[in-house]
Amino acid sequence: MSKRDDWVVLKFGGTSVASLERWQTILEIIRARREEGFRVLVVCSALSGISNLLTRLLSELESEDNVAATLAEFRERHELFADQMDSDFETLAGDWVDELGRLVSGTRLIGRLSDEVRARILSTGEFISTRIGAQWLTRQGMEVRWLDARDLLTAAPVPVEATQSQRYLSASCSYEADPELRATLDDAGAPVVITQGFVAADEHGRTVLLGRGGSDTSAAYFAARIGAQRLEIWTDVPGLFTTNPKDRPDARLLRLIGYAEAQTLAALGARVLHPRCIPPVSRHDIPLHVRCTQAPDMEGTVISSEHTGDPPDIKAVATRRQVYMVDLRCPGHWHLPGLLSDVTTVFRRHGITIDLIANSSQRVAVTLDPAVIPLGPIERDNLIRDLERFGEPRLYTRVASVSLVGSNIGFVIGKLAKALEAVDNRHIHMVTQAANTDGLSLVVEPDHVDAVLNPLHDWLLAGAADERIFGPSWDEIRTQLPDA
Repeated sequence: MSKRDDWVVLKFGGTSVASLERWQTILEIIRARREEGFRVLVVCSALSGISNLLTRLLSELESEDNVAATLAEFRERHELFADQMDSDFETLAGDWVDELGRLVSGTRLIGRLSDEVRARILSTGEFISTRIGAQWLTRQGMEVRWLDARDLLTAAPVPVEATQSQRYLSASCSYEADPELRATLDDAGAPVVITQGFVAADEHGRTVLLGRGGSDTSAAYFAARIGAQRLEIWTDVPGLFTTNPKDRPDARLLRLIGYAEAQTLAALGARVLHPRCIPPVSRHDIPLHVRCTQAPDMEGTVISSEHTGDPPDIKAVATRRQVYMVDLRCPGHWHLPGLLSDVTTVFRRHGITIDLIANSSQRVAVTLDPAVIPLGPIERDNLIRDLERFGEPRLYTRVASVSLVGSNIGFVIGKLAKALEAVDNRHIHMVTQAANTDGLSLVVEPDHVDAVLNPLHDWLLAGAADERIFGPSWDEIRTQLPDA
């Protein structure tokens, strides 16, 4: 039974806030949580496509192309949304659009686009969507208070060696309990508070962004810091699946999964969640529910500590059809202490996150996820040049990964022999396993992904009898979706 002052955090992504129909669903979800006795913190993204539009604007600012047309498109998109919501665009969004224009004009005048200005430009969509949404909810009779996320979340101090990009565009926050934040929300004067995802402030009050997947991460920070009873992430799919439903329509919904499993699955291919949103809720044992805005009554995925991973089992087969791999052959350095540390320091100095890693006496191989770190030709050349100090590096820009995700995988490897028979003659670049628990990954040629995925997924589903864990298939679910 919830108490009067218990909070639940609801996060709605871009497709979930982009139309009147979706806001009607949001209203019903909020009402349902209020009827359960919760106070509600709503965290919203920009309208679907707006972040990409602003990213395009930044590119055009540097090349002096189409800036005016893109600004006009930004305004028009939000004017149409405001009209649909029967809202006064100029009153709610005019100041934000004018500020965007001033930032663009100032940047063109001085001829330089700083990362601080990038952050301010890229955050504009979240402020407009929440302003319009908050007013619409109020007109429907909901007691709502709009708050600026920069007044609620302060980014953690960055290391001295951090780049300006890391400072302003990839900030992070503490997720320890925050009584002051809890008190601020408790004193907001309304049982429902709406704020922005993706955005925070640094210690000087300047706008910073939380990087890719920042709205998920914002919601997780809020949930952890205020001790929410649960976090709900509402998106355009019902939850996590045993593999990508686009690859296998018989992929089954994962009803229940542990925190570590969900984080690994998100990192290795499931784009429904960002892996950074898991540690804050895991730290405080806050259940995370993934639900579908198009079908709010449909069951989803619950991520919690309820399933401990005992007995050992496999939950999913994750795929990524493009990753980079750096293969560093260093036969003359195998006996030198600290080689692996020196090599990984090169990546850290370049601001590059290593994805998977495997090493032997004469070789260090790592993968990089271009969805997280898009490397241009100059960045690639600089990285390879610095790695040449240790051996002969080779960069592969077109490889893929297939990963088994579950718990205590080391105890079930012996059962995989039959499923892996088809892999014998495939070009495997690299095999890596995180200790004996998280996942087992094979880095292969992109053309070989299906040949590895299919037998592994067949094997997984053949033993997926636990209806508590494995739900209906995507084929069954999509017939229930409005747009199917």
